[in-house]
Parts: sequence; C-alpha cells; structure tokens
Amino acid sequence: MTKLTKIAFGAVALAAIAAVTPAHAGGSDYKLTIHKADLAHDAGLRRTVRLIEKYADSHCGVTIKQSLALQDASRACADALADEIVAKIDNPQLTRRHAGRVRIVRR
Repeated sequence: MTKLTKIAFGAVALAAIAAVTPAHAGGSDYKLTIHKADLAHDAGLRRTVRLIEKYADSHCGVTIKQSLALQDASRACADALADEIVAKIDNPQLTRRHAGRVRIVRR
C-alpha cells in the first residue's frame, strides 16, 4: 500500500511539475519525481531539497567552469527554478525547509 501511494503521488507531482514551461534555460520542459513519503519526515525533506537544487543546477547549467557573470546568471536561473518547483509541490514543510536553505557559491 505504501509503495502504491508513493507511485501515485509521484505521478501526480510529476504531472504538476511537468506542466510548467519555465522561461529558464531556453524555456524547455522539465520533469522531476518527488515521493510523498519523503515529504513526511525531516530526512526526506532535506533529501528532496537537495534533489530539487541539483536538478535546477543541472537544468540551468550551473558549473564552476564558467565566467563569474555566467555563474551568476546560471545561479539566478537555478534559484528561480528551484523556487518554482517548490511552489508547485505546495508542501508547507518543504517550503519552509527550502526558504531556510543557505547555498554556498564557489568563487
């Protein structure tokens, strides 16, 4: 039963997130699967925030091999995309965890 709940929620979250066409990174669609069970406990929330951030970084092309100006633009894209994904998931605990997150920028 738990596995079915995860899969069903994952499909719902995937559909909600995949429907968004961001202006970030060329306006391409994106897909990300989040499991409901991960939103029910602290470790899962931390893992989900990291997953969203890694996905946004990858989608926006964040890398330390860029010029500083390009790094700033990519980071702004990734931050906006992560904010958008968290808003689409609409989970108060995830929103608080994401809002309280401090990201380190390498220079």
